[in-house]
Amino acid sequence: MIFLGSRGGWAQMRSVPTATIAVTPNGADPALMSTIPVPVTSALRALRGLGSLLGRRLLVVGANSAVGAAAVQLAARSGAHVVAIARDQAAHERIKQLGAAEVHATMDTVSVPVFAAVDVVGGPHLVAAYSLLAP
Repeated sequence: MIFLGSRGGWAQMRSVPTATIAVTPNGADPALMSTIPVPVTSALRALRGLGSLLGRRLLVVGANSAVGAAAVQLAARSGAHVVAIARDQAAHERIKQLGAAEVHATMDTVSVPVFAAVDVVGGPHLVAAYSLLAP
């Protein structure tokens, strides 16, 4: 099992609410499974700050990263029209399977403004993402 929590410390055993745990697949590597809550929590925190995403266009820059992939999945399941940016075109089909409505290699091909952006890359990408925001 894995635990997705926002407060507390590390321990071999801990009492947690059942709503914050998930069963891992049989044979899954415990070391790998233990890392899942970190990017998922980061994406969840970013998305929660945006309010309702239902029917809104959300830009996810760095969609091929762990945090980006989690943001794509969570936003799509929240009803957002996810516009994903991933330089690696070989990953575009996988990102669509995660829930992205659009996948672009660069922000240059995104023509319609977005409600908000989650940028896990930063630098010039953040400036470009800001320019795509709707008024």
